[in-house]
Amino acid sequence: MTIETEIEYVESQLRIGHHIKDTFEEMQQQNRKLWQHWDQLLQHCEQLPQQRNQRQHAKAKQLRKQILQDMTAITQLNQSISSMRHTLRVLYNKMHIHSSTKVNSSTKEDSEEHDKKDKILDGENSTDEGKTLEKEMEEVVERNLEIQELVKEHLKRDDEKEDALKKSENKIEALNKREALLKSRLEALDKMQMEAGLFSRY
Repeated sequence: MTIETEIEYVESQLRIGHHIKDTFEEMQQQNRKLWQHWDQLLQHCEQLPQQRNQRQHAKAKQLRKQILQDMTAITQLNQSISSMRHTLRVLYNKMHIHSSTKVNSSTKEDSEEHDKKDKILDGENSTDEGKTLEKEMEEVVERNLEIQELVKEHLKRDDEKEDALKKSENKIEALNKREALLKSRLEALDKMQMEAGLFSRY
């Protein structure tokens, strides 16, 4: 692959990166709304088991699972974008190195054109902006992972509560059976005593 071909490839990748950067802030705003919404859902889920309603409890558990799936998908998306930005930054630096080797790149006109292309491809103050976006992305991913762990902990508690509830129901069922057995035995004993009383009269 020639230097010119490689530069064309890098520039095409940078155009993709620039488009991602333009849409990233909008995605971040949507994510922040999702974080707030999911926090409210988690608080709501915490209250549902206290109502001791099995249907609502099952609904809360299913809701937590859905939240966990959504959070996992968002985390993977953010990590993919972060990886792509890193790759594009490497390619961008590589493009500058190759561009500096061109014979005609030393002229003022070509230099101005090159700077203009850089601004179009990566925006003004790209380094500072890129670092800020990457830092925000890292914070989002970290927050996302924390919420995932929280949701997993809630699911674990739900399973433990369900197991405890099932054990309690089994104990109650066993006690009911024992009570029924004792009741039948008492009835049989009463019947025997009544029959014994009748026989004693003769």
